[in-house]
Amino acid sequence: MRPASPPRAEWPILAVLAVAAAGLAMTGWRRVPVQDALLVVAAAPGVGAVLRAMLPTRHVGLLAVRSRALDVLVLAALAAGIAVLALATPTGGR
Repeated sequence: MRPASPPRAEWPILAVLAVAAAGLAMTGWRRVPVQDALLVVAAAPGVGAVLRAMLPTRHVGLLAVRSRALDVLVLAALAAGIAVLALATPTGGR
């Protein structure tokens, strides 16, 4: 079996980056509370954890760093940590 082409093989990491970019873009919008935007950023590694847990190793591309269990644990912990920090962020009247 030949390897998949790079854009096709890396769609999981592109999905994670797209969610993170959307959250970062939302921080600049006046109508969106900062905490909501940061929770979208926190969802990005959560999406990565779900993709890493569900997809076979040959299809996850750059999301596969170590073992599946360790990758999922680290990504889930990162998502939870960012979410806690997002919820602890003062809104500043916005």
